[in-house]
Amino acid sequence: MFGMVADVPVTKKLLSSVRQAHKKYTDRKEAEKMETLMKERRIEEDKLNRQKEKESLEKELAKKRKINEEEKDLKTKEKDLHEDLQRANKIFEETNERLAAAIKAKDFKELSIAQSLQEVAKENIKKLTESIETCKDNRDEIAGKRKMMIDDCLSMQNTTLDKGQ
Repeated sequence: MFGMVADVPVTKKLLSSVRQAHKKYTDRKEAEKMETLMKERRIEEDKLNRQKEKESLEKELAKKRKINEEEKDLKTKEKDLHEDLQRANKIFEETNERLAAAIKAKDFKELSIAQSLQEVAKENIKKLTESIETCKDNRDEIAGKRKMMIDDCLSMQNTTLDKGQ
């Protein structure tokens, strides 16, 4: 019908078809570009979320290490205090025996010494008992911190699960 390419008649319908084809092509390219941008944005968001989760996990691990260290130090201190309290009780018992012996022997000098030692032993027992109570309070505080840390981890885990759905 037409001998050469240049012999194709340019009609309104042909021009309209070319314009429509070009419009569809540019729309498709724009859609592909938007899809690529959205993918890149999602990848970047996922990367940022993973980084935040990693930092959060590192913070939680640091908190856990700190709490464990505090607990370990507290247990050591409490053990030492209990040992000191046992020694103070033993000294108190010995001073009672010494006091009883001094009364029996009516040795007022020894009685005065034993009484002074007994007062010192009582004071030591009182201080050690207060220190042990402080340790118990600290232990309760650490238990509260540990519970808060566990609750925080569980809430973060639930939040992460909710985001995944």
